[in-house]
Amino acid sequence: MLNISNNRKKSLLKSQIIINMDFPEELINKYKIFDNAIIININDKINLQSKRFNGINVNYYKINLPEEYKLDKFMDEIVYESLIYTKNNYKEISKKIMQDNIKIIGLIGNNGNISKNEIVTSQI
Repeated sequence: MLNISNNRKKSLLKSQIIINMDFPEELINKYKIFDNAIIININDKINLQSKRFNGINVNYYKINLPEEYKLDKFMDEIVYESLIYTKNNYKEISKKIMQDNIKIIGLIGNNGNISKNEIVTSQI
């Protein structure tokens, strides 16, 4: 479900998963957020300043990259993002990811790697 609202007190209070595509840190910190939410930040690293927030704040990811695409001294994720950036639409990007068998192997938060156990326990 897509929730679009300017009500800072209620709009994110019940959302368990939040995908932040364009809110800067100053703006998202003005919203009241569900204490155990999972926040996935797409563009920028965000630090939540709420003392009550006990959820997961995903700022980055790790993928498995085929050897044919690897470059020395470059992060695998940046290399692959540059490959799919040239695609025109979601279908082409999705097809390329499926062909290359790309999988997300890890999520990175403010304090380092996020374990699967942390994700499961935050949703209880």
